[in-house]
Amino acid sequence: MDQYIDTQISLKAFCKQYKFHEKLVKQVSEILNLNHPTLIMQNLQEIIKHKKKSACIDAPKNSGRTISCILTLFNLFLKSQKSQNEDCGDYLLIVSASRDKSIKVYNLLKKIIFDDIEIVDLNNFYPLNGQQVELVLPPQDKPVIILSTLHTIQKVKGIIPEESFNYCLFDDCNLAEIYGGNDLLADAANWITQSKFTIFVGQEQTIEKIIGKSLTVAKIEENEEIQHIQQDQEPNQKQDTIYYFLSKDEIQQYITFYVTLKLHLMQGKTLILVNDISQLYQVQLFLSRCQIDKFQIYNHQNPKSLKYYILSIFNTGVVQYLVATQEIFEDIKQYHERQNKKTLKNQEYTLKKVDNLIYFDFNPFHLENKYIQEVSTQLLILPNTEQNSEIVLNLTNQSRCKEFPLKINEIEAFRYRISDVVNNISKHQVKIAEELDFKKKILKSKDLAEYMLKNPKEKALLQDQIIRLKQQLTKFAVSLPSGSVPDYLLPEFILKQRKAEPQQSRIRVLVDVEDKNIDKIRKKRQIMNQLHNTDLMPQDEIKEEDAKPKGNRYVTVDLEQENPELVDASRLKIISSRKLWKLKHGFKLKKRNKRLEKKGIFSS
Repeated sequence: MDQYIDTQISLKAFCKQYKFHEKLVKQVSEILNLNHPTLIMQNLQEIIKHKKKSACIDAPKNSGRTISCILTLFNLFLKSQKSQNEDCGDYLLIVSASRDKSIKVYNLLKKIIFDDIEIVDLNNFYPLNGQQVELVLPPQDKPVIILSTLHTIQKVKGIIPEESFNYCLFDDCNLAEIYGGNDLLADAANWITQSKFTIFVGQEQTIEKIIGKSLTVAKIEENEEIQHIQQDQEPNQKQDTIYYFLSKDEIQQYITFYVTLKLHLMQGKTLILVNDISQLYQVQLFLSRCQIDKFQIYNHQNPKSLKYYILSIFNTGVVQYLVATQEIFEDIKQYHERQNKKTLKNQEYTLKKVDNLIYFDFNPFHLENKYIQEVSTQLLILPNTEQNSEIVLNLTNQSRCKEFPLKINEIEAFRYRISDVVNNISKHQVKIAEELDFKKKILKSKDLAEYMLKNPKEKALLQDQIIRLKQQLTKFAVSLPSGSVPDYLLPEFILKQRKAEPQQSRIRVLVDVEDKNIDKIRKKRQIMNQLHNTDLMPQDEIKEEDAKPKGNRYVTVDLEQENPELVDASRLKIISSRKLWKLKHGFKLKKRNKRLEKKGIFSS
């Protein structure tokens, strides 16, 4: 902020020149430790001189733009207090981008306020939990400072008359684009038209485009030295990338989720977090009907052995997508506590090498990601509500959050497909899926194995129930066609990538490396066999077969069916050329390796 202060004039001289309130000057100099005015304060006074009704402050973040605008408007507000006979109140309105910033403004005003001026925070009357409190305003003969956000100001349109707002400040207007608040800003600006002076803080082009009218602009450019310092610091800061996507409706939320997984926009192992168990099975039905394989659900109500087995297959790469609730971290925490009690050494059992993390309608601040390591990308897929916009704004303040690079008009082509699938998944089907999963666990339980042997009728009855539940789920289910997505539905950026970089359908992965010592022993053996063959009769001589050169061994991985980065190739068995020929021509094998067939792994 020191770079944006005019040191040539003192604050007292500046306030005396522009006739600031005496008490305000004392409060600012003593509490805020400001000895000189800012450049923004000087520009605002020049705009006020020319009797303009609105202004735009286009300045960088650390230039003291919020404090300068509040002090300027507060001074004008003190000078023009209305008499007691007025029918409407005398209000100074300060609209912040988020509730956290509104609290900071409240704390700032508490330091510099004096006399009988009262502060009313509208956010306290309209909390995020939906429990609305009756709005009570001070008497109209008292001057009042009203704090609000763009969401809450819309709720008092019919309660507070627009003539009451004499001075207005709209802070951080650029952040309105993050959560789609452009319409809210335009409505608020068009509603409050009778104010004496209104200030908009943000970029000039963005604000004029939203409001639809030209403004008097005071632009302060960022210092070049500060820009170079920030550019030098950015490469050294290694933080996880967090993307967000605020959807307008539920269908758009599922479209984004489907496109991200189906088109492989996020490479590597992915953990998907949902709110509760019902949403867990709803996502399971959605993924299975959208023909997205290699996923598994983690139900924290499962037995311990099954839960740890699911974690192990996810860590080893057998499963690429794991759908879970927040309780997965509590289970891992309990496991660590038990291991610490048993032994001194902590046997780490955690989520290993999680590349991506998707919050599907889940608040990331409720999560303790203590047991997540090396997460490179995080994605928030949330509905566009006031609570979720607050979450996104808090993350953007930490300069870690970016908008997901996916245009809405490019993914709207999937709407007719995804809407059929989502609308077909009812609450009754979700309960059936949960019941089906529970009965499968009973049938496969080791604890009930002896009981099932003694009571075969109950086992047969349970099997019949499982078959009926499966039929109920699949009879009227709407599923998408299997295979790749057709080109006419793909976004433009993916089509450009495919044209520029043609993808290889298969790649070779090295399994075993040729050992030179073994080759020496093999050659000695061949020489001894040749010497032995010379003693035999011509009819008994062993004919030399054309031996193939034995070198490094490879396996061929089909990229369309499996990502080679997720599977340890050394653990896979090589399919012989004979079995490969049988598989291609539809013959059955004595020992079919179904796991390899599903993954599309072949030998060279």
